[in-house]
Amino acid sequence: MHPIFDESFSSVVNIYTPNTSYTENQVESEHPLRSEEMQWVRPAENANARSDHRSSSSADPDIPNASTYNSSASDLDLTLSIPASLPSDPVLLELVEIFFARFYDSLPCFHKSSFIQQVRDRRLQIESPLLLYTICAITAKYHPDPAIQSLENDWYQQSRLHYELTQRAPEPILRSLQAALCLVYYSCVLADFAAGWLFLGKAWRQACALGLNRLDSDRRDTLALRSFPRLLVEREELRRTLWRLFMLDQGTTWTTGWAPAMDDRHFKVNLPIDEGAFQTVSLDVCYTPKTNLVTIL
Repeated sequence: MHPIFDESFSSVVNIYTPNTSYTENQVESEHPLRSEEMQWVRPAENANARSDHRSSSSADPDIPNASTYNSSASDLDLTLSIPASLPSDPVLLELVEIFFARFYDSLPCFHKSSFIQQVRDRRLQIESPLLLYTICAITAKYHPDPAIQSLENDWYQQSRLHYELTQRAPEPILRSLQAALCLVYYSCVLADFAAGWLFLGKAWRQACALGLNRLDSDRRDTLALRSFPRLLVEREELRRTLWRLFMLDQGTTWTTGWAPAMDDRHFKVNLPIDEGAFQTVSLDVCYTPKTNLVTIL
């Protein structure tokens, strides 16, 4: 090694090499904070000292007892850690009925009879609590029970949390996108356009990753992570969900001046059919490329 580098290297080593010739007394005298910093190494030796310190501190009337703060904080943490659950089945059905009576005109993407039946069978409670949390948040203020009304924000936070945990291919696909649509709508009602814009952008990208943005395209040369819905009524629900997302995106863009989240050049989805035809379609009809709701009704 070159003498210059050898000398520099030696000086660096000397700087960072600890001096092991210190005795314990020298360390404590020259480094007064060292002994306190290392107390955690000898818990048995310092347990009594810490106990005496707490006792003497709490004896001072001007110093609040720390145990009081610990108890209050513990109770608060316990309260905040309990998430709001879905209501009982009878109350949930009442909220669903309120949803269809008051909000279906704004969110016309649900087949009413099959949706209510899935709630009665507890299928949606298992498959998509995300969607039910969102519906509960939207309709809570219109329920006659004040206790139900008070849970509006709790259910909204639960729905936000559930949706934020979804990945690129959420299951079930249709219900997750419908929940995202409801979240976007509710965020706009709250004038929280930033949150709605983020929900909408995520929903659009999930739809694109699944190939749903080209639901009715003749071309199938794009990557799709999942197959399209098999039942005809589910495809119509999906069309309506995607179109309502598109309309909300345009409305948000006009209101805020922000860039649209959805690129209409990649939106290949047919227009929804008549509402009466949609609500009366048979639930067991499967989709094929040569069939549509118009031809079978």
